This record gives sequence, C-alpha cells and structure tokens, in this order.
Amino acid sequence: MFKDYYQILGIRIDATQAEVKAAFKRQAKRWHPDRNPNVDTTALMQDINEAHLILIDMEARSRYNDEYQKYKKFKHRQTVFTEQDGSQDKFTENQSRTHSQDSSENQSKSSTHHFSEYKSKTTTHHEEYKVEDEILERWMNNARRQATEIVRDFKGMAKEGFKAGAQTFIIQFLIMLMIGFFAMMYKMCYY
Repeated sequence: MFKDYYQILGIRIDATQAEVKAAFKRQAKRWHPDRNPNVDTTALMQDINEAHLILIDMEARSRYNDEYQKYKKFKHRQTVFTEQDGSQDKFTENQSRTHSQDSSENQSKSSTHHFSEYKSKTTTHHEEYKVEDEILERWMNNARRQATEIVRDFKGMAKEGFKAGAQTFIIQFLIMLMIGFFAMMYKMCYY
C-alpha cells in the first residue's frame, strides 16, 4: 500500500532536508507513547519512522517523488470516478422515489442499499495503488520493516530505561545515605 509520507510528516513536497528532520522530530515527539499513555500510537509511530527513512535519503526521496506524482494522478482519477458514481447514485435514488406507487418502502430501500453496496465494491476495487518502481517498492518495504523494529525496540528500551533509571536512583540514594552516615560518624568521633 502506497503511503503519503508528506502527509504523515505534515510537510510539503518541496520541503528541505532540515524541514524533513524537524517535522520527523515534531511528529515523533507529538505521538510518543509517553505523551499518549492511553492511546496506542504504534502504527502511527511506525509510519512516521518509515516516512523519515525514505524522505531523508536523497535517492530514495527522488524515486518516491516520481512515484508520488503518479499516485496523486491516480487518486485524482479515483476521485473523479467516485464523483461520477455519486451522481449516478443520486439518479438511482431519485428514480426509486418516483417509481410506481405500488412499490413498497422496503423495495426502495433494498434497491438503494444494493446500489450502495455495488458502489462500495467498485470503489474499493480501484483504491489500491501499485508502486511501479520496483527498487522504490523494495526500499519502502525495507523502511517499513526497519520502522517496525525501531518502534518495537524503542518500547523495550523505554521499559528497560525506566528500570535502569529506578535502579540508578536507588543506588544513588543508598550512596548518599552512606555518605551521610559516615559524615555523622566522623563528626561524632572527632567532636
């Protein structure tokens, strides 16, 4: 499935490398699991990392931009098809309303439902965009795998980091207690 990396990072296609980095940091910070404790942001963080991996590499970004233009044209054609399909849907609804008086309300709802079902089947059939550039597709798949690993490892590191931080705090606290104890013993012995 083709993803709009520019939309994911919230930048324009002509963004500089510095803007890509800044957008990545901004989105990663915004959707960080620590900032969203009650929301599963795993998929979004994976998309953010995937977008960054492709757009930060100049050759990958160049190939992505070529494919992105094709994708935009594809989506435009799809929108036009859907709009045409929508006008046909309105025509069908009007036709079913003016149908003979003998038609029951259930039959009208049934035909409208049937057409809506057909419409959803035809539009979903055309929604999937196939990447033409095989090298880019391979790079995007690799970026997706890397992003998944980054997020998975990050979750593990966050838990381990918390444990390590707690252990460090306890050790420092115990050291401070020992220093305080020895300082107090020193005062008692020499005064």
